[in-house]
Amino acid sequence: MNRRFGPITMAAVLVFAVCAGGQEAVDAPEPGRGAAMRPIKPVAAAPEPGLSPGRVGGALAGVAAAAVLGLLLRRVLRRAAPAPVPADVAALAALARLDSPGPAQLSRPSEFYACLCDIVREYVQGRFGIAAPKKTTEELLREAAGMPELGPSQHDVLQRFLESADRAKFARHPGSTREMAEALGWARRLVEETRPARA
Repeated sequence: MNRRFGPITMAAVLVFAVCAGGQEAVDAPEPGRGAAMRPIKPVAAAPEPGLSPGRVGGALAGVAAAAVLGLLLRRVLRRAAPAPVPADVAALAALARLDSPGPAQLSRPSEFYACLCDIVREYVQGRFGIAAPKKTTEELLREAAGMPELGPSQHDVLQRFLESADRAKFARHPGSTREMAEALGWARRLVEETRPARA
């Protein structure tokens, strides 16, 4: 051993030699493997997401297709929905059904008058916009008196009808077949005289 180098210096030289030899061993090609291995390249960063022209065009096409589909569906639903029946047409049809009752219904005048009142009050509500089903006879006659569509004759018919129906419902007046036919005639006259004119 050379006396000019101490033990620590010799140890440092030895470690350096081992490290240098190890690096050369890594860089040196293995027998039969060809060229030396190179360091691994860093992974390229992924492109940030954004709105490319292709994506924008696809989104616009999807919105346009949804709009067209919505319009088509709306037209189909409009065609499929039945047109509302006018109040006078519905009332006259209901009165016609009530005009041909069976023997069991003729024996129950209270039910007859209840159905007849419902028909007339629903007609007044649909034709004139008065909440007739929720009003008493006095309230309905008072509000109908101020309507220009109802003349004195029609108002008198409505009053006669409502009073006869009230007698049958509340005064326990059964009502004869003649009286029921008369009330039905007043109801039909009221509808026919106040129905709107059609071309």
